[in-house]
Amino acid sequence: MNLKEWICPKLILCDVDAKDFQDALRQMAGHVIRKSEGGANKDLARFADQINALCDKWER
Repeated sequence: MNLKEWICPKLILCDVDAKDFQDALRQMAGHVIRKSEGGANKDLARFADQINALCDKWER
């Protein structure tokens, strides 16, 4: 599910304020992390590396 589908389930264009956008991102991240529970260590390590790289990219 992409962000637009998460925020606008009926796939309509809508205006979303920054707080709602951040809340949706948190929910999506939590969902993906919960789904990864019990995964292979190699996959979880790669996932953690990707999250760290994304955080490094956006860190201000």
